[in-house]
Amino acid sequence: MSDFDLRPGQNDDHEDLVNLLACAFGEESDCVFDAPRDFPYLQGVRNYYSGGGGNVLVAENHLGIVGMVSWLPRNIDTNKPDFGLSDGMLLHHLYVHPLLRRERLGMDLMFAAIEAAEAAGCLMIETWMNIKFHRGHKFLRFFTFGASSDARTTEDLQKSTERRYYLDVDDFLDAIENDGEFYDSFFFPPEQPTPDDDHANIDDPSQFVVDDSEPWR
Repeated sequence: MSDFDLRPGQNDDHEDLVNLLACAFGEESDCVFDAPRDFPYLQGVRNYYSGGGGNVLVAENHLGIVGMVSWLPRNIDTNKPDFGLSDGMLLHHLYVHPLLRRERLGMDLMFAAIEAAEAAGCLMIETWMNIKFHRGHKFLRFFTFGASSDARTTEDLQKSTERRYYLDVDDFLDAIENDGEFYDSFFFPPEQPTPDDDHANIDDPSQFVVDDSEPWR
């Protein structure tokens, strides 16, 4: 278990959250990070997520904010009390500071989102991952997210390509409860995990290959 406090994100966390995302984007040499243009909602992050029927949580320790996870209803329906979250969750962001790699922080943040989905009666979690973030793809596959053939081009400066992933919440929770080997893979990880692989950037979605080696956690 990671040594951190998990709390709701607040509007005045703006600067720390920008720094956190900058660290993640900075690990990829050709990723451009422009917070005011591409992530303007970070300036009022609490208002943005609560106003859309979702939530944002931040992980904090002596270094400051070292992780975040956020979600929204997959299709926001303001006529429903939960804005439609029960119809499906969009896992919007999950970031971990590089200094907290291999400390299980990413796993703890993902389980927080899954628990929120379960509480809302949400059957499916959807997320989109930039194809350049190879560690992130491995992480989603570790959580048994399925990789669909859907891809999209975003409106950021680079016109990035993202791959769609999805998770059946009930199937995942059933496996955690009833499959001992599956449970152990989360809570009793190997002592010597496989190092992160080096990859070339893959800009063509048709050439994207999922790497199922030991994931970044």
